[in-house]
Amino acid sequence: MKRLLFILVFLSLSFGLGQTILVDDELRSYKIHLPESYQSSKQYPLFVLLHGKNLSADNMITISGLNDYADQNEFIALYPQGRNKEWNYLASPRGAKDIVFIKTLIKKISSDYSVDQKRIYLAGFSNGGFMAQRLICDKDAIFAAFASVSAPLNRELPAFCPKAQNTSILLIHGTADHILPFDGVVQNGRTLLPSVTTSYEYWLLAMSCSDDITSTNLESIDEETRVVLFESRDCENNQEVNLYAVVNGGHNWPGHRGFIPVSIAGKTSRDIDANQVLWEFFKRHSLNPKTKPSN
Repeated sequence: MKRLLFILVFLSLSFGLGQTILVDDELRSYKIHLPESYQSSKQYPLFVLLHGKNLSADNMITISGLNDYADQNEFIALYPQGRNKEWNYLASPRGAKDIVFIKTLIKKISSDYSVDQKRIYLAGFSNGGFMAQRLICDKDAIFAAFASVSAPLNRELPAFCPKAQNTSILLIHGTADHILPFDGVVQNGRTLLPSVTTSYEYWLLAMSCSDDITSTNLESIDEETRVVLFESRDCENNQEVNLYAVVNGGHNWPGHRGFIPVSIAGKTSRDIDANQVLWEFFKRHSLNPKTKPSN
């Protein structure tokens, strides 16, 4: 019995506390991790991270290693669980249910814990990245910034997203991603998957950014990869739309190898740490539109 209790405590500390919530008569699950320094008298940012297809909230915790980073930087990490291990990011009833689930869950977490309502952020990996971008089109502006890792634009999104929220967006994508290719997918003259470049240009236009984009070759410590950062801060309401192009990088979470085999995911770059990149980007933004990004 003591051994079982020890295992349960270990799992709760390592993977976060698993809980459920009833949404539209359906029981949905999630994992949450509070920073070690958590005090109810203090408000904390909320970092929501969506897993990829055929993955789980637990898998995303392992792949990203975000819980340790949450402890170091004092934010709450939340990992919703998609139905059947995926997110429906299309304009469909199922897609609407996933949106309702995520928004309802955030309301619950905000009620149960001390969350800074101006500093709620959403990121997604792969299929979760598609879902994160889908929520940019939601009418309720509850997120201060968005990020998508290893997921370009869904080709159907522009049709049902005529007016996106004015917000800040960060993309990270490997040029050697064979699952969701950097250059997109075109068959018989039809675009099945937009390229990352097209995706970046779409969000630049949606956020009313200028054409003045800077590119920076970041310092490389990895012999097999390098990273080019594309930045635009000349956007409406001082928002940012940035892209980290990981040259020779695969379909993964940079800086953390996780458990996806190299034969499937490709190379994991050590030139950047996705957790650090996302958090440094997120913490520059709040829902107060008068606040300029700070370095």
